[in-house]
Amino acid sequence: VKKLASVLVVTLALLLSACGGTPPQPIDVITPAPWPGGTSATPQTTPSTEPTQEELSAQAEQAYRAFFNEWKRLELEGGADEPTPILLENGAEKYLEGVMLFLREQKAIGYTVDGEMPTTQVVPRPGETDQESDPRLTLAVCEDSTLSWHTDDLGRHQGTRSQGLVFLRIVDGRPKVVWANTDVVETCAL
Repeated sequence: VKKLASVLVVTLALLLSACGGTPPQPIDVITPAPWPGGTSATPQTTPSTEPTQEELSAQAEQAYRAFFNEWKRLELEGGADEPTPILLENGAEKYLEGVMLFLREQKAIGYTVDGEMPTTQVVPRPGETDQESDPRLTLAVCEDSTLSWHTDDLGRHQGTRSQGLVFLRIVDGRPKVVWANTDVVETCAL
């Protein structure tokens, strides 16, 4: 850059002196200092630490699926007295309390669940919320337990299909399921 500036100044001086003008005084060419931490004058962008909506929805889905699969695994095993690390990592508050109440009751009464592991469909629904959740983390779900069976003192019952919203929020630095609002349905329409 300095060489180019010097050549331009000399060329301009020659042109002006040939035209009878006064040659310009040399000027100092300022070269930009390197960007801190870099070697060029072009600023380097740092990636945003704020996750995108797509990343948040993926994290919410991962937390929900991990919780749901662990809950259903514990049902197949006959219930549980205490939450497992997977339940604690992915669920909190009323949702975790409700599932644990269900699993403790199952274990105390002794009813069984057998058949195939339930499946779930998940669609992100950012913007929907209840009072205690993060609207960026809401999911619409369809939980299908129709290929599993519940046996209790009243007999053997086929599982159901339910659809609704699952609400999450950041707890201890990660998305956790804190509430769900689902209803039993014949077919799902997500």
